[in-house]
Amino acid sequence: MRTKRVHLFYALFVLVVSFFGLAVSTAMLEQPAQPGIELGERRALVELIYGFICIAGSLTVFFPGSCSRVLGVRQSSKEDLRELDARATRVLGLLMFHGHHPVREDGSAIHEFRIGNKNFCASCFGLLTGAVLSLITITAFLFSGWSDGYLASVLYFVGVGGAVLGFIPVILSIGTWARFILGTVFVTGTCLMLIAAEAVTGDLTADLLVILLSVFWLLSRISWSHRS
Repeated sequence: MRTKRVHLFYALFVLVVSFFGLAVSTAMLEQPAQPGIELGERRALVELIYGFICIAGSLTVFFPGSCSRVLGVRQSSKEDLRELDARATRVLGLLMFHGHHPVREDGSAIHEFRIGNKNFCASCFGLLTGAVLSLITITAFLFSGWSDGYLASVLYFVGVGGAVLGFIPVILSIGTWARFILGTVFVTGTCLMLIAAEAVTGDLTADLLVILLSVFWLLSRISWSHRS
């Protein structure tokens, strides 16, 4: 079984940067739109960057060890071969982990759900589901041409609420499916923030700031999840 720890300084750093970036991003909504890259080109570039992050994040769901090394998480690995079959699946020669949390003493698990004879991390697959929904949503936005400023401002704060709710599983002990749902809400929240920022400001800088912010929020969530 893998055990992981992340440095407190790093966890605090990404958390502070995340919320500082949120304040800056919110302030930018009040600024008048700036002339810049043409609408279609800008939105296509935004979707390309955000889509790449969603796809990269989706891949880390199946390779949590690689993700942890990138984040500098100290790991020790004592994998019980009897559990390995339930927690991992080999696809085209690659061992893909979809379960990596310990079972409690009473035999129950609040971090994973079970389908057939396989265990799946509830939070990770919630993030994966959110990434898929976000890719669909951002693609629909690209072709819609939608730019309602008032509704977009409301949508931005709905997205912020979703992202904040996504931190609940790292501070409270909640059920498996609640973890899955909040993981989904977390990623789709960042997607709504991005769509709203683009619709309100029409500014590539504001868009990129929200994308960077979503990355820091994800790093912060993962870091504090490891510590808990």
